Amino acid sequence: MTSQLLATLIAGVLVVGIAVALAIYVIRHYVVRSATWRKAPGRIVATRLDAAEHPRTGARLFGAHVSYEYQVGGRTYHGHRINPDYIYTNREAFHREILKRYQEGKQVTVYYNPKNPTEAYLELGIPKVLLALMALAVVFMLTVFAVLVEMVAEYAGAGQ
Repeated sequence: MTSQLLATLIAGVLVVGIAVALAIYVIRHYVVRSATWRKAPGRIVATRLDAAEHPRTGARLFGAHVSYEYQVGGRTYHGHRINPDYIYTNREAFHREILKRYQEGKQVTVYYNPKNPTEAYLELGIPKVLLALMALAVVFMLTVFAVLVEMVAEYAGAGQ
């Protein structure tokens, strides 16, 4: 193996390592939020399936629009955020399933920020996209580590 390949692998590990460290920091933020946010009883007041066109690709995107109300300190608040990583996608059935979970009139638990009760979600937790990216980064780092171990063993064997 060449020293250029070794340098490239080490640089790759460093970049992915920094990305993993950043992801851990962001995950910590979500964990702290989940632990410090409060719960309030709420009620679904309206739902609909939205459809939009992607501005660049023209693909048809769907999203579940869920409006809910909840009370904090005797004051009524209104929200529409489902979870921190919810986005429109081209998977219409996925969004219809969300609408089935949150039907109009249903009593729900709303998670809100005690410092700013207007900031609320129906679901809290670590975003699945972030967990998937973390898993991919770990697999990449383990693979590169295995290649580096093999390279060192090969280099040590060639030196004898």
